[in-house]
Amino acid sequence: MMNATMMSKQKEINFYIEECVKCKKELDSEAAENERIRRLLRNYTSCDYIIDRIYPTVAGFEAFKDEEKKSKKKTDTGKKQGVCYN
Repeated sequence: MMNATMMSKQKEINFYIEECVKCKKELDSEAAENERIRRLLRNYTSCDYIIDRIYPTVAGFEAFKDEEKKSKKKTDTGKKQGVCYN
């Protein structure tokens, strides 16, 4: 009788140990997934920095060049500009 009670308790202990191992494996896989997502978010924030800070500067500089070209085309009609003595 005592042997049967000990065997049932040992089975329960083994069951809980196996459950603990399964939970630990699941936790490890979730931690790895969490780290992967954290790295992606870090990359997104660095991309946002480039898009928010650097790209508008470059785009603004290119727009400035385009406006400068347009203003030169408007003032340059092919005629020599004369000097006005008033």
